[in-house]
Amino acid sequence: VNSIYQDKAGFMWFGTFDGLNRYDGHTITTYKPDLTAPTSISSILIFAITGDETGNLWVGTTGEGLNHYNTATDKFTCLRADSADPGSLNSNNIQSVFVDSQQRLWVGSDRGVSLMDLSGWNPGQPASFRHFLTSVHGSHARVADIYEDRDGQLFFGTNHGLYMLPADLTGQPVSINDEAGNTLRTSI
Repeated sequence: VNSIYQDKAGFMWFGTFDGLNRYDGHTITTYKPDLTAPTSISSILIFAITGDETGNLWVGTTGEGLNHYNTATDKFTCLRADSADPGSLNSNNIQSVFVDSQQRLWVGSDRGVSLMDLSGWNPGQPASFRHFLTSVHGSHARVADIYEDRDGQLFFGTNHGLYMLPADLTGQPVSINDEAGNTLRTSI
């Protein structure tokens, strides 16, 4: 099990190396790709799960992008990286997903973090992402975890240390570690 999430309806969701699993308290339903169904999940390698205020899920996969699961229709929409589209995801290898207090979706990957405002997006429409932490010390930042504090500041746990982004999204995230990797700010 790579990730666990409980949705607004009380279902438990488990992301595994063999699909997305929903437990209703009695039975487990497993979601796997179906080549004959374009609205199935895109991969069996599930790494991250979160929900949004509408009760739908965002599911990050390893290698096959980000899936939006519409709980009302029981259908998935897959969003993928596209090198020809700078507004697409920055990678298909999703490490973490997080919805902040402003209803913005943050997607951590092996190439930084992508941000999408959920307020105007609907399945079937193109997604538009902004990108942060695309390069740190000349290499890609792998964003494994995302956290928002009570002041709206965002924190990104990466393979290069801990980074902070102010709530107003000005500039790029800044490192809060010294050269030895020690945390400089302790009141998170």
